[in-house]
Amino acid sequence: MTNLTRRSLLTAATAGALASGALAFPAAARPAAPMQHYWRYCGTCQELFYDGNADKGTCPGGGGHIANGLYFALPHSTFETRQAQGQWRYCSKCHALFYNGYSSKGICTSDGGHTAEGLTFVLLHDMLATGNLQSDWRFCRRCYVMFYDGYETKGTCPGGGGHSAQGFMFLLQHV
Repeated sequence: MTNLTRRSLLTAATAGALASGALAFPAAARPAAPMQHYWRYCGTCQELFYDGNADKGTCPGGGGHIANGLYFALPHSTFETRQAQGQWRYCSKCHALFYNGYSSKGICTSDGGHTAEGLTFVLLHDMLATGNLQSDWRFCRRCYVMFYDGYETKGTCPGGGGHSAQGFMFLLQHV
Protein backbone atom coordinates (compact mmCIF):
# COMPACT_ATOMS: atom_id res chain seq x y z
CA MET A 1 0.00 0.00 0.00
CA THR A 2 1.40 3.39 -0.94
CA ASN A 3 1.74 6.33 1.45
CA LEU A 4 -0.86 8.23 -0.57
CA THR A 5 -3.42 5.41 -0.16
CA ARG A 6 -2.71 5.10 3.59
CA ARG A 7 -3.02 8.87 4.04
CA SER A 8 -6.35 8.87 2.11
CA LEU A 9 -7.73 6.03 4.23
CA LEU A 10 -6.62 7.70 7.46
CA THR A 11 -8.12 11.04 6.39
CA ALA A 12 -11.43 9.36 5.47
CA ALA A 13 -11.55 7.39 8.75
CA THR A 14 -10.82 10.51 10.81
CA ALA A 15 -13.49 12.52 8.95
CA GLY A 16 -16.03 9.74 9.52
CA ALA A 17 -15.19 9.51 13.23
CA LEU A 18 -15.51 13.27 13.65
CA ALA A 19 -18.84 13.33 11.81
CA SER A 20 -20.22 10.49 13.94
CA GLY A 21 -19.01 12.03 17.19
CA ALA A 22 -16.68 9.10 17.92
CA LEU A 23 -13.79 11.52 18.35
CA ALA A 24 -14.36 14.44 20.65
CA PHE A 25 -12.15 17.14 22.02
CA PRO A 26 -11.49 16.83 25.74
CA ALA A 27 -13.55 19.25 27.84
CA ALA A 28 -10.43 21.27 28.71
CA ALA A 29 -9.72 21.85 24.98
CA ARG A 30 -13.25 23.11 24.18
CA PRO A 31 -13.90 26.83 24.42
CA ALA A 32 -16.17 27.80 27.32
CA ALA A 33 -19.73 28.73 26.39
CA PRO A 34 -20.76 32.35 26.94
CA MET A 35 -22.97 32.77 30.03
CA GLN A 36 -25.90 35.03 30.88
CA HIS A 37 -26.19 35.99 34.55
CA TYR A 38 -29.16 37.25 36.63
CA TRP A 39 -31.33 34.14 36.49
CA ARG A 40 -33.11 33.47 39.78
CA TYR A 41 -35.51 31.11 41.51
CA CYS A 42 -38.97 32.56 42.24
CA GLY A 43 -40.00 31.72 45.80
CA THR A 44 -43.70 31.85 44.88
CA CYS A 45 -44.00 29.72 41.73
CA GLN A 46 -40.61 27.89 41.88
CA GLU A 47 -39.82 28.85 38.26
CA LEU A 48 -36.49 30.07 36.96
CA PHE A 49 -36.88 33.66 35.76
CA TYR A 50 -34.66 36.46 34.47
CA ASP A 51 -34.05 39.01 37.23
CA GLY A 52 -31.91 41.44 35.22
CA ASN A 53 -34.75 43.87 34.47
CA ALA A 54 -36.70 46.20 36.74
CA ASP A 55 -39.89 44.45 35.50
CA LYS A 56 -40.07 41.02 37.20
CA GLY A 57 -42.49 39.46 34.71
CA THR A 58 -45.76 37.79 35.65
CA CYS A 59 -45.75 35.08 38.33
CA PRO A 60 -48.50 32.44 38.22
CA GLY A 61 -48.75 32.90 42.01
CA GLY A 62 -49.76 36.56 41.50
CA GLY A 63 -47.84 39.78 40.85
CA GLY A 64 -44.23 39.74 39.68
CA HIS A 65 -41.67 37.00 40.38
CA ILE A 66 -39.92 37.22 43.76
CA ALA A 67 -36.22 36.34 43.65
CA ASN A 68 -34.90 33.95 46.30
CA GLY A 69 -31.74 31.96 46.88
CA LEU A 70 -28.90 31.48 44.45
CA TYR A 71 -27.87 33.52 41.40
CA PHE A 72 -27.60 31.42 38.25
CA ALA A 73 -25.61 31.86 35.02
CA LEU A 74 -26.87 29.99 31.95
CA PRO A 75 -24.74 28.91 28.97
CA HIS A 76 -25.96 30.04 25.56
CA SER A 77 -24.98 30.07 21.90
CA THR A 78 -23.21 26.71 22.05
CA PHE A 79 -23.77 23.19 20.74
CA GLU A 80 -26.11 20.57 22.12
CA THR A 81 -24.58 17.28 23.27
CA ARG A 82 -25.95 14.04 24.73
CA GLN A 83 -25.94 15.77 28.14
CA ALA A 84 -26.74 19.35 27.15
CA GLN A 85 -30.17 20.24 25.71
CA GLY A 86 -30.74 23.38 23.63
CA GLN A 87 -33.93 25.27 22.73
CA TRP A 88 -34.38 26.86 26.17
CA ARG A 89 -35.54 30.46 25.79
CA TYR A 90 -36.55 33.54 27.74
CA CYS A 91 -40.28 34.39 27.55
CA SER A 92 -40.69 38.13 26.96
CA LYS A 93 -44.15 38.08 28.58
CA CYS A 94 -43.69 36.22 31.90
CA HIS A 95 -39.83 36.33 32.03
CA ALA A 96 -39.53 32.59 32.80
CA LEU A 97 -37.15 30.18 31.07
CA PHE A 98 -39.19 27.82 28.88
CA TYR A 99 -38.53 25.00 26.41
CA ASN A 100 -39.08 26.18 22.84
CA GLY A 101 -38.47 22.86 21.07
CA TYR A 102 -42.14 22.02 20.37
CA SER A 103 -44.64 23.67 18.03
CA SER A 104 -46.83 24.34 21.09
CA LYS A 105 -45.33 26.99 23.40
CA GLY A 106 -46.74 25.81 26.73
CA ILE A 107 -48.97 27.92 28.95
CA CYS A 108 -47.81 31.43 29.81
CA THR A 109 -49.19 33.27 32.83
CA SER A 110 -49.38 36.38 30.64
CA ASP A 111 -51.99 34.95 28.23
CA GLY A 112 -51.58 32.19 25.67
CA GLY A 113 -48.27 30.51 24.89
CA HIS A 114 -44.79 31.73 25.73
CA THR A 115 -43.02 34.18 23.41
CA ALA A 116 -39.34 33.42 22.78
CA GLU A 117 -36.90 36.31 22.77
CA GLY A 118 -33.14 36.71 22.85
CA LEU A 119 -30.58 33.99 23.42
CA THR A 120 -30.92 30.22 23.03
CA PHE A 121 -29.71 28.43 26.17
CA VAL A 122 -28.12 24.97 26.29
CA LEU A 123 -28.53 23.27 29.68
CA LEU A 124 -26.68 20.33 31.25
CA HIS A 125 -28.74 17.34 32.36
CA ASP A 126 -28.50 13.90 33.95
CA MET A 127 -25.04 14.35 35.48
CA LEU A 128 -23.74 14.38 39.05
CA ALA A 129 -24.05 17.76 40.72
CA THR A 130 -20.60 18.98 41.71
CA GLY A 131 -19.14 22.27 42.85
CA ASN A 132 -21.37 25.11 41.77
CA LEU A 133 -23.99 23.05 39.90
CA GLN A 134 -27.45 22.66 41.45
CA SER A 135 -29.60 19.70 40.38
CA ASP A 136 -33.36 19.09 40.70
CA TRP A 137 -34.35 21.54 37.96
CA ARG A 138 -37.06 20.10 35.71
CA PHE A 139 -39.25 20.78 32.68
CA CYS A 140 -42.97 21.18 33.51
CA ARG A 141 -45.03 19.16 31.03
CA ARG A 142 -48.00 21.57 31.27
CA CYS A 143 -46.49 25.05 31.09
CA TYR A 144 -43.03 24.13 29.61
CA VAL A 145 -41.03 26.22 32.10
CA MET A 146 -37.93 25.25 34.06
CA PHE A 147 -38.89 24.82 37.73
CA TYR A 148 -37.15 23.64 40.89
CA ASP A 149 -38.31 20.13 41.83
CA GLY A 150 -36.31 19.77 45.04
CA TYR A 151 -39.19 20.50 47.41
CA GLU A 152 -42.29 18.47 48.26
CA THR A 153 -44.55 21.27 47.00
CA LYS A 154 -44.26 21.98 43.27
CA GLY A 155 -44.90 25.72 43.12
CA THR A 156 -47.70 27.27 41.09
CA CYS A 157 -48.24 26.26 37.47
CA PRO A 158 -50.28 28.44 35.09
CA GLY A 159 -51.73 25.14 33.81
CA GLY A 160 -53.34 24.57 37.22
CA GLY A 161 -52.05 23.21 40.53
CA GLY A 162 -48.33 22.58 40.97
CA HIS A 163 -45.76 21.98 38.24
CA SER A 164 -45.53 18.46 36.80
CA ALA A 165 -41.97 17.23 36.15
CA GLN A 166 -41.10 15.35 32.99
CA GLY A 167 -37.90 14.38 31.19
CA PHE A 168 -34.34 15.24 32.13
CA MET A 169 -32.94 16.27 35.52
CA PHE A 170 -31.19 19.57 34.76
CA LEU A 171 -28.20 21.12 36.51
CA LEU A 172 -27.79 24.90 36.67
CA GLN A 173 -24.57 26.74 37.46
CA HIS A 174 -24.79 29.16 40.36
CA VAL A 175 -22.34 31.97 41.03
